Amino acid sequence: MHFRRGAPVTRKQYPAVIIATAASACVAAKAQHGRRILASEAPRLPLPECSQPHSCQCRFKKYADRRDEDEAERRQRGVSMRAVLYTDRDRRRSGGRRNED
Repeated sequence: MHFRRGAPVTRKQYPAVIIATAASACVAAKAQHGRRILASEAPRLPLPECSQPHSCQCRFKKYADRRDEDEAERRQRGVSMRAVLYTDRDRRRSGGRRNED
């Protein structure tokens, strides 16, 4: 729980999963490699498109949040994505186009 201006703010939880595949996984499972899915929206295993449903070895790997760790850490530090993307100097503070500026 976080506090802002004296009032408690509860943090929303977004538990997620990825499909952990074996070396012999089907094409459908390999296509999902590394993709975080909200746990509430995760498909059943074996996947409907699985070519080997009787020998499927796919499992879910759980995560506390759907965001990757870098993004979650950045948000905790209070660094905006804008600050990360736009690190060049601020050109608005330069002189104008006229000689008098």
